[in-house]
Amino acid sequence: MNVNITGAPALRTTGAWAGLIAALLVLAGCGDLPLARDSTELLAEEARAQRLAEEARPLEAARAYEYLATEGPTGERVRMASLAAAQYLAAGRTQDARRLLPPTEQVTSREQRLVWAPVAARLALAGDQPDEALRALAVLPEDLPRALRREVLALEAESQFALGDPARGVVALMQRRDWLEPGDEALLANERLIWSGLQASGSAVFAAARERYADRELAGWLALGTVAVNAARNPFGVAAAITSWRQDHPRHPANEALVDEVLAGYRSLMDYPRRIALVLPLSGRQQGVGLAVRDGFMAAYFEHSGEGKASSVEVYDSAAGLVEAYREAVQDGADFIIGPLLREEVEAVVPLAGQVPTLALNQLADNAQAPGNLFQFALAPEDEAAQVARVASQRHGRRAVALVPKDE
Repeated sequence: MNVNITGAPALRTTGAWAGLIAALLVLAGCGDLPLARDSTELLAEEARAQRLAEEARPLEAARAYEYLATEGPTGERVRMASLAAAQYLAAGRTQDARRLLPPTEQVTSREQRLVWAPVAARLALAGDQPDEALRALAVLPEDLPRALRREVLALEAESQFALGDPARGVVALMQRRDWLEPGDEALLANERLIWSGLQASGSAVFAAARERYADRELAGWLALGTVAVNAARNPFGVAAAITSWRQDHPRHPANEALVDEVLAGYRSLMDYPRRIALVLPLSGRQQGVGLAVRDGFMAAYFEHSGEGKASSVEVYDSAAGLVEAYREAVQDGADFIIGPLLREEVEAVVPLAGQVPTLALNQLADNAQAPGNLFQFALAPEDEAAQVARVASQRHGRRAVALVPKDE
């Protein structure tokens, strides 16, 4: 299956992290280990490192490979350092992975590139540098082992989605499908990657993209992208949107399993609790903010009446006594509590929040431990500013303008 996009880099790329580790383990045994004075000990240590990685003990495997990267034969040290970096990354030790991964200029042989490039790409993606990830993947040869090609195509797709080019991301995963072993689960997992990538893309890109590409399957995925983005923002219209999409694309491969799975997932999200409690400041200094949140919630509630809505919503004034209002909501039989609104109020309900699932409209102080039933949905402007900065950086923005009010 070939889909060409004018100007696109060669699409030959990667995927599931566990699969990447397995592929690297195979490659770890591919090179000829030059004999050294203590070659028997070094070969035994490499076999131990590979066994630890296969047993999903990445931190121990990383340390064993790091030892070989410093004490092993000179010709093998770049490959061992790359394997150590891969294992540190699998263990969640990103800084150690960066420390161990050799610079590009030291990676000269085919065997070194096969191990180094996927790890370098993964580290670049972890640092919000998808363009660097693609540059790392570009050093790979054409004749990749089958398992590694699947992983490389998944990484390329992730990079393209992060760069705001969902068409190239979808094409990479369409090509990846051709390298999968027969089996419905593997194909469905690949389609889940497409759905996730589409959902993370901006809706504005899809309408223009569909106009540029004649491939029917790609056009169908891009049309589904609009559904995916809207579903992330508002799940209520998913069923109707997917029904319409299916009528337009009856033979699309996503119809075989993915769309049914997506619908089932959103139906489960629509199972509302029987009784919702809003705990908000409806008097005092924060009255205006509390009333605005209440009115917005109730407007959405009535707009979607008949779509699985909760049987009742009760409102409690936290300004009259937060702890008392929260306890009253629990005693009245609330299945789900929304609020409180202020950070100090969130901290005050932590000892109580284990009783009923609670969606706080602020967040605890840094490093504070939240109970399992307390979900934090902060409306903090600094969080939005950080997100905008990340997106601007990915799009190579270097100059910014901020429009802010004069008051606090």
